[in-house]
Parts: sequence; structure tokens; C-alpha cells
Amino acid sequence: MNFKLSIAKKIIKQQKNIEKNGKYMRKEFEEEWNKWGTKSKEKIKFL
Repeated sequence: MNFKLSIAKKIIKQQKNIEKNGKYMRKEFEEEWNKWGTKSKEKIKFL
């Protein structure tokens, strides 16, 4: 549970950075997203 929460918080933080910094941060976020693969997409549903 704590692991899922920490991932969720990290993703939320990154999404806020995307809004602030635009495309540059979005690229970084997508790289992170791809690293986690389908598992992270399942974790998003958890939110």
C-alpha cells in the first residue's frame, strides 16, 4: 500500500511540474511512465 501511495504522489508531483514547465517536463514524465509500463497505468486507476 505504501509503495502504491509513494508512486501516486510521485506521479501527481510530476503532473504538477508538467503544468508549470510544459513540454520539457512532459517528456521526462513520459520517460518515467514508460519505465513503469502497464503497472503504473494500473496504479493510476488506484488514484
